[in-house]
Amino acid sequence: MPAFNRPSHLVSIRARSGQSHRLGLRLQELAQAGQAAPGCLRYELRQADGDPDLWLLHSEWSDDAAMQAYLAGDAQRVFAEVLWQALAATLDVQERPFCNRAGG
Repeated sequence: MPAFNRPSHLVSIRARSGQSHRLGLRLQELAQAGQAAPGCLRYELRQADGDPDLWLLHSEWSDDAAMQAYLAGDAQRVFAEVLWQALAATLDVQERPFCNRAGG
């Protein structure tokens, strides 16, 4: 599959005031699990340049099923925890390729 067509996701997570370090620790655990997940080709975590409260996760997957399995498991649990524990103020998930799941 060409690189531009690979399933991927970009997650932007803004930490609540004073919670960036704690959020970063949880996201590092998530990144380690993602890197070991079946079908993961790339998984990166970083803080946005010039904005220590904004964390960015980017991943690429061998196929849509691998990405969806990961997002439905560990990722979903950790994202729920960081929101429940009030570590994150906002969380935005973007998936690629952008296609109609029903029709491909």
